[in-house]
Amino acid sequence: MENDIKSAKVWSHTPAIKACYDMLGEDVMPILGYWSSPSAGKIDGVLYPSLKTDEYFKAVAECGVNLLIQHNDNWDTRKEELTLALDLCEKYGLGYMFSDNSLFYINDDTWDKNGKYDPKGVTRDSSEMYKTQEEMRIKMGEYIKHKGFAGLYVRDEPFGVAHNPALYTIGKILDMLYAIQKSYGREIHPYLNVNLWPDPISYGLFLDSVGTNAKARYFEYDNYIYYKRTGEYRALYGEINVSFYKQLSVVREKAIKYDIPVFSFVSVSAEGSYRLPSLAELSFWVNTTLAYGAKGISYFPISSPHSFDKYLKQGFGTVAMFDYSGGKTETYYHAKEINRQIAAIDHILMNATNHGIIVHGSLPGENFGAKQKLGSEWIKCDSFRELLLVSGTDALIGCFDYRGKTVLYVVNSSLTSDGKVYLSFDGNYAFEIIEGGQSKMSSGENLSLELLSGRATLVRLI
Repeated sequence: MENDIKSAKVWSHTPAIKACYDMLGEDVMPILGYWSSPSAGKIDGVLYPSLKTDEYFKAVAECGVNLLIQHNDNWDTRKEELTLALDLCEKYGLGYMFSDNSLFYINDDTWDKNGKYDPKGVTRDSSEMYKTQEEMRIKMGEYIKHKGFAGLYVRDEPFGVAHNPALYTIGKILDMLYAIQKSYGREIHPYLNVNLWPDPISYGLFLDSVGTNAKARYFEYDNYIYYKRTGEYRALYGEINVSFYKQLSVVREKAIKYDIPVFSFVSVSAEGSYRLPSLAELSFWVNTTLAYGAKGISYFPISSPHSFDKYLKQGFGTVAMFDYSGGKTETYYHAKEINRQIAAIDHILMNATNHGIIVHGSLPGENFGAKQKLGSEWIKCDSFRELLLVSGTDALIGCFDYRGKTVLYVVNSSLTSDGKVYLSFDGNYAFEIIEGGQSKMSSGENLSLELLSGRATLVRLI
């Protein structure tokens, strides 16, 4: 009976850690598209247009991506194009990140194999790697006040050794950039992707160095997981690279240590040794990282780099959400469906603290020891707070505190089959259930959730 409905317990909690952008608001999850709106260029003698157009930026916004980055866009050499991009971002409520190589330039070639500074590796006309803070502040005045500006590109994939001196330099640059942004009243974030590539040391040691020396304000977890069916990789079609779980566990642990959020870097391409994820696979990738507590998503590439034409010729499918002419690919619509769900739940997840995950049944990669890769995040029972039991088909469940109340993010962990998951609670509660971007109310001691493969439903106890 309705009168028997219990109020959800209020638990002790700590505020969630997140990275906010002022053009989005503190409750909106950053969803970034990497390699945005490339300039005009030729492929096999065919000239493809610049994608810095109203039509392109409108389509980006309609897809649910809210931040864009193009590190090849340098302010001094493409000022006119970038001013247009900033104006279009402001028009559609987006943010744009780009490079300003006159201020600093971090290049792995700056350091020799022994980790010593090599001035020949600096690719601009200066013996120093960066300007002074005051020089940066004055130069950034040309664009930092623009509402469409979301931060400067610092580095993608800094060379993966813990002792790399470039990480100290990155730390100095980030300190200056954050101070400059504060002086202009901006809450935005310079871009730094800290995936471990190449991999000469453990991921944990590398993140410790990035957290301590580079002073990162967020970790971007970058680990591609779906191999192609040919070549030296023996992972089965429908299975995944199980290091995904191990490194996701490590980055979650280190983010807690350094009190910073995690963003998840997700491939929407058939790049290199990896294949284009299906809708179910892409959904599982995004939803699993959200279940682990990720506070942002980055899609790569949102537009196809001209250099990726070789992958198209190999017959491995599309390599981005937009093709060379700005046309929407099938992956665009996959991401749009996923982002619709994120937009319906981000006000909750951005303010929620992850307490771990429950694994019911199997995970993708089970034949390759997937569960052996899990760490301290694994709640080795099917219960959390008011939740007593999980039954039904395979599921991975993120367990959260949301302002003292319990939230569960239930992911169908099958990449090939739809499922039905049953949740049993210790009393009769009212719930908000959000699935497919739609919210509905329910109540009872038991919930039955029908989930398409890879999809997820958020359950909030009221």
